[in-house]
Amino acid sequence: MTKLGMTKRQTECLSFIKKYLVENGIPPTNDEIIEALGLRARSGAVRLLRGLEDRGHIIRQKFKARSIALVPDPDEELKQLREIKSAAIEFLDRQKNWRDQVSIYGDSVNEEQAEQVSEAFNRLGDLVTA
Repeated sequence: MTKLGMTKRQTECLSFIKKYLVENGIPPTNDEIIEALGLRARSGAVRLLRGLEDRGHIIRQKFKARSIALVPDPDEELKQLREIKSAAIEFLDRQKNWRDQVSIYGDSVNEEQAEQVSEAFNRLGDLVTA
């Protein structure tokens, strides 16, 4: 299914769903969507979810609570993989330079290089676990 554009409210709803999934590990209920978006009725949440589903951004199981699942975006996944690859290359390059420096000058550790290796490693770890 091809993903189509969204209204402003659908974009807000999808952003809330993503944030809720990251923070809680489970999808939100209709009531939580209603509260978060300031909707007045359950039908508003249902209409937003149906619109997101029709446009290919989410899938849901009927008659089941917390059944919202995000449809992976191939372009976004490719972008994330490229970021991970870039971070891994940066980490390995900094680590190699640091090791070369240590092997050339013995046990003398350059604190700045050690910090750069550590930062690159943390960035890689953050991307992989995101």
